[in-house]
Amino acid sequence: MLHECYRAIKPGGRIRISTPDSNKITGLLTNNKTKDQINYTNWFTDKFIPEITDKTTSETFVINKMVREWGHQFIYDKKTLFNAMQEVGFENIEKTSPQNSDDNNLRNIDGHEIISEADINNF
Repeated sequence: MLHECYRAIKPGGRIRISTPDSNKITGLLTNNKTKDQINYTNWFTDKFIPEITDKTTSETFVINKMVREWGHQFIYDKKTLFNAMQEVGFENIEKTSPQNSDDNNLRNIDGHEIISEADINNF
């Protein structure tokens, strides 16, 4: 996919890739969760899988729903995605928070819901 994107983009063109961060997703499985991880898991479970009533097991359901039902083929961490992009020729790669960009055309176009400003910065 990255090869084709690089081939199709005009010189000087830009691409925005919005994907879950594997480090944050797998971090949901830790025994010592942060407040943000607990809030995210509870929000996600309540919104998308309300049939899960035992919150002590919901992290695994959250991860599976996020990957399987939303069509993800691969979950990247920053290093892996940046390396893959560089290998096909992309330059000046940067990570931004959801909905954010220094390019007006690439702002507020991500397809996922944001819970609050704190969630943008913390999860």
